[in-house]
Amino acid sequence: MAVGWVVARLFMYPAVGIPVGILLICALIVVVVRIVRRRQASKRMAGTAQVLSVETMTTTGGPVPSYTCRIALRVEIPGRPPYEATSSNGDFMTPVEIGAVQPGKTVAVQIDSTNPQDVWIDFSSIA
Repeated sequence: MAVGWVVARLFMYPAVGIPVGILLICALIVVVVRIVRRRQASKRMAGTAQVLSVETMTTTGGPVPSYTCRIALRVEIPGRPPYEATSSNGDFMTPVEIGAVQPGKTVAVQIDSTNPQDVWIDFSSIA
């Protein structure tokens, strides 16, 4: 009952109510995204992978170009036999990240424990 009263009062004054409403929606989105990321992280397993090949798919212009790539990997997860997979990062990569995933290099990866073909390169471990 009190929450309804507060919401009603806020929206009686649109100059205050609309920004507060937008902030509340943004806060809710942040909370939901964190919950989803925690659930996804709990299903991940860490390992390493040797880069077998890198194929550039698209490039953006600008002062710092970005790339999307298809990266073939030989994945090694402790307690499992090595296997080949393709990275599913899907995000644009910076030139520094491209330099870290050249054929023959070893990178840190995470896999989805329920689907080992879902492989993410852990760019946070790149110096």
